[in-house]
Amino acid sequence: MKLGSRLHGAWLLPYLPTPAALVIFWYLNREHLISTRPYWQIVVLLLVSGVANAAALLLTRRAPAAARILARSAVAAITTTVIVYAMGWGPMIIIGYALGIADVIHSEGSRAWLPATLWAGAGVIGGQVAIEAGLAPTMLPVDVGNAVAVGSFICVVIVLRMFATAAQAAKVAQDELRHQANTDALTGLPNRASITGALEAALADQHCAVMFVDLDGFKEVNDRLGHERGDAVLVEAADRIATSLGRTGTVGRLGGDEFLVVLPTRSQHALVAMADRILGSLREPWAEGGAITASIGIATAFPHETADHLLDRADSAMYDAKNGGRCRWRTAV
Repeated sequence: MKLGSRLHGAWLLPYLPTPAALVIFWYLNREHLISTRPYWQIVVLLLVSGVANAAALLLTRRAPAAARILARSAVAAITTTVIVYAMGWGPMIIIGYALGIADVIHSEGSRAWLPATLWAGAGVIGGQVAIEAGLAPTMLPVDVGNAVAVGSFICVVIVLRMFATAAQAAKVAQDELRHQANTDALTGLPNRASITGALEAALADQHCAVMFVDLDGFKEVNDRLGHERGDAVLVEAADRIATSLGRTGTVGRLGGDEFLVVLPTRSQHALVAMADRILGSLREPWAEGGAITASIGIATAFPHETADHLLDRADSAMYDAKNGGRCRWRTAV
């Protein structure tokens, strides 16, 4: 994704101080709940923090996940520590670390919880050491501040863990929705939308072929044994086709008793061998009894051919196979 598209829609706004945050800091400063440091210094610190966190995300967006999480957690914790302790130690530590690091967990997922928590702990320890050394202001006696820091950090850990749990639940729900949207509920294969998407991607490489597989006599089996047993036939047929493919290609269910196989090859020898292997697997004995075979239409993609045109050619070849006696394959012209 280009930088311009990420900046579009005020992408940087989450990293910049919001009007509400500035009002809160102004009120706390006025009531001397934080240090009497000039208000403009607080604004500058917030701006610098926002820029630093945005830069960390930009610079690590292509890095491995572990390195990206570590870098973003470190920057978020360090900038939060500077802001919290520069303003004077107080109740802001809970708000600062919870909000400053929660964005990392929200965007990176629950796996960011441990490094984020460790960096937050290091920030608290570093801040308290700065107070002890007289490098940072404090509104509390040092010994009281140390005790409060421990309790505050425990609260921060709880809040961060809540964010991590929520992030994990959201990820699981998102993955489940994505799985349902792309998977055939009966067979567990890619559904029509998913397998045609795979075909579009394969056509982009201009180096693929498809097999249109239609079970022979499935309607009679369905009528004779019932829909429940018919569904079992479809599930077993899907498993046999997928097993025949191994890792060579991708099979999906178009609907009914129709399956589509996408293969990353244009070799006629390899395609014919694969078709024979699929037909052989379907001829094996079935638990429901009887003979269930398939007719297969094979079509090799032409340069710049559309998915619809390729599927039409494979479909026509499959009907040629059925009209030729079933349980066989035909190649498209």
